[in-house]
Amino acid sequence: EELSDVERHELLSQKLAQCTVVFDFQNLNENLEGKEAKQTTLTEIFGYISERTGVITPDLYPNLFKMVSANLFRTIPPQINAFGDPFDPEEDEPREEAAWPHLCLVYHIFLRFLESGDFNQGVARSYIDNAFTMQLLELFDCEDVRERESLKTVLHRIYGKMLNMRS
Repeated sequence: EELSDVERHELLSQKLAQCTVVFDFQNLNENLEGKEAKQTTLTEIFGYISERTGVITPDLYPNLFKMVSANLFRTIPPQINAFGDPFDPEEDEPREEAAWPHLCLVYHIFLRFLESGDFNQGVARSYIDNAFTMQLLELFDCEDVRERESLKTVLHRIYGKMLNMRS
C-alpha cells in the first residue's frame, strides 16, 4: 500500500527520532539487532532524502538536529597508544571508531541535508549556532581519519551556506 506524502513525512520524522538512540560499540556483540535496525533505518533515511525533493521541511529540523547531535556529539577518548603513552601520529596507527557504520550514515544524511535545495538557512540558523559549530570542531580530536574527513566536508558546507557565521 502506497503512503501519502503526509504519512511519508510523519514516518521520516519518526525514523529521525528513532535514530537518536545511541548504541555502545565497545562491545560489538551487544544489542546486534538494535544496531542492525538502526543501520537499516539510517540507510532508508539517506536514500529517501537523496531521491526526493521537498521532503526536508522546517518542521523536520528539530528531529534532524537531535539525531545528528545525539550521534555525533560524544566524548572522544584521550588519544593514547596501545602502551598507554600519548598518541604520536608519526609512530602510532590511529584507532578507527567502532561506531563508524552508524556515524558514517549520520554524516551522509547531514551532508545531504546541507546540500539540499530544500535547505532553509533562516530555519537552520537557530540550530547551527556557535555552540553547535564548536561541538563539531571538538570532534577533530578523534583519531579516525574517516571522521575527520567527514567533519571537514560538513564544516565546508556549513561555511558555504551560513554566511552570517563568517564574521
